[in-house]
Amino acid sequence: MNEVEEKFIDESQIEPRKSLDLRPEKLNRTMWSLAFPAIIENLMGMLVYLADAFIVGWLKDANALAGTMLAGTLFMVTMAPFQGIAVATTSLVARNWGAKEYDKAQRYGNQALCFGLFFGLGLMFVGFLLSDSLFHWFGASEPVIKLGGTYLRIVIITIPLEMLMFIASGIMRGSGDTKSPMYITVTMNVINILLCIILAFGFNLGLIGVAYGSMIAQALGGLFALFMLERGWSHIKLPVRNFFCWNKQLLKELITLAYPVAIERFIGSGAHLIFMKIIAMLGTIAIAAHFIAVRLESLAFMPAFGINVAVMTIVGQSLGARKTDIAELSVRRAMLWTTGFMLGLGIIFVSFAHSIVVLFGATPEVIRLAGLALQISALELPFLSYTMILSGCLRGAGDTKSPLYNMIVCVLLFRFGVVYLFAITFGWGLAGVWLATAIDWFGRTVGLWYVFKRGKWKLIPVSHPTN
Repeated sequence: MNEVEEKFIDESQIEPRKSLDLRPEKLNRTMWSLAFPAIIENLMGMLVYLADAFIVGWLKDANALAGTMLAGTLFMVTMAPFQGIAVATTSLVARNWGAKEYDKAQRYGNQALCFGLFFGLGLMFVGFLLSDSLFHWFGASEPVIKLGGTYLRIVIITIPLEMLMFIASGIMRGSGDTKSPMYITVTMNVINILLCIILAFGFNLGLIGVAYGSMIAQALGGLFALFMLERGWSHIKLPVRNFFCWNKQLLKELITLAYPVAIERFIGSGAHLIFMKIIAMLGTIAIAAHFIAVRLESLAFMPAFGINVAVMTIVGQSLGARKTDIAELSVRRAMLWTTGFMLGLGIIFVSFAHSIVVLFGATPEVIRLAGLALQISALELPFLSYTMILSGCLRGAGDTKSPLYNMIVCVLLFRFGVVYLFAITFGWGLAGVWLATAIDWFGRTVGLWYVFKRGKWKLIPVSHPTN
């Protein structure tokens, strides 16, 4: 470790305000205290996504709506590397925090923020220059290219700050603080919705107003996250002056854990495009019905995401503290929790699917197909949650490759092969799509359960010595 880095650590080193209670009798409370804020955070993200869609929809311009949807797809692809860095940082911070190596946890956090900042600046520059070309690649019309390209160029300006927010949230979660990321996300998204409405309609800026509202909110979210770390309002304190550090060993560890997650997100985005291409072959009614069913099923992702965050943090800190039994127990309890919840939600979907989808006011055929898809989704709900929990366990332990390999196999075999077989070859249409995706989630669960039972994830070193 160099003299400058050691000086920073001496000044910023603090004892944790709160450590996770990893006693077996308190584990349920610990898991819930971590999961609930993450659920609220994810719910708020979903609400702002829907709100933005409604706001743009009220502009009564199909080109604006198409442009923002395509821009959102491109923006999600750019987030893949930062999601990878955030997951890697959470794992490294959590394992060192559990081992009471607080100085190492701080150094990993500093290195992740430094790398994320420079990577985000480069991505912003490239995206700004290539925005119109990317819309041309989609085959969009000229009005869509003009509106969508303008929207993307405005929003992408703040991508470095938004990605720092992702990474900062990962640092906080690794230290056992899921409340601060929730506060940041809720504040940012409320500002986002209010500014978009005011600028789009109050100042008559239309889509440009929505873009500026999103840009300002994202910038504030990143600044809020950095300010909280600077002031030590989370469990961990990282002064801003320490962000500009460069340690090859730390960077290597971060990238080693991050790149499988980034590749997994990239493949997932690409697979979704191909998946939607298969659904498009079924016609407009099937596309509309699928859209409604997916939006409703996304409610199931919120508790699963929260439990995923809790498991990742608990497993990381448990392994750092050499409590492998607690790490395994947290996974089993999480799976038991979500089994009951998902079965209950599945019963609701099966019993009231058509009454729920009719709220979207679609045509009778769309409602019928959407209701059928939602009923079939009940089959996959438990396995969807198991996949997220087991993935969170492995990533928290430092194994980011197994979820990637498992995902690749299942995408090729089920998401593409079986979906096409059931939907097109067998002629089962949208029902075949949803049956095949249920098999996909089941296959992912089986693969991850095999890795979990082998137990090699318990033996991954907490961290390597740093210079």
